[in-house]
Amino acid sequence: MKKIVILIFITGFISLYATAQESYINKRLNFKMGYARYPEASLGENTSNFRIGANYGFTDYIEAGIYVGYGIHNNYYRVTPGEGTMMFNSNTLFYGINGNFHILPYFIKKPNFRFDVYASGKLGAYNSFAPENSILSNGMALDYGIYGGVSFYPWKHLGLYAEYGYGNKTNLRYGITLKF
Repeated sequence: MKKIVILIFITGFISLYATAQESYINKRLNFKMGYARYPEASLGENTSNFRIGANYGFTDYIEAGIYVGYGIHNNYYRVTPGEGTMMFNSNTLFYGINGNFHILPYFIKKPNFRFDVYASGKLGAYNSFAPENSILSNGMALDYGIYGGVSFYPWKHLGLYAEYGYGNKTNLRYGITLKF
């Protein structure tokens, strides 16, 4: 896994200095709004997560940006022994940075191509807002992963996307994307 991440970064830095014609990624502003089901560590169930993000294309192949999201996690009060536990919902805020390495510009040189295939890395955190005597009261935790994604733009600026990833929360995220 470390070798794949290192290879992606090396290839990205080499492409910074490559003399290729400008792709549809370079200087592009891209917004995404998505939905995913995250696995709950406590119950083995899934919980909903909504996320928005913005990316900017720095080169013909690389874009980077930020994301913020919201979810509700199951939480439990720690009660005295013999009394059991009490379940409730905790609001959770997700935030971080991400980078995308686009593969198709190596092969297709069109100004407004309708498809996009990319590898993505995300690094951030999430905070559950919970009372001190609950299981999720420990505050911040890491949110990270490596994803593969595909986008399709049936209209010039508006499209659909899906990403599947592996990290601390393996999931499928899908939604709408807007590019300028």
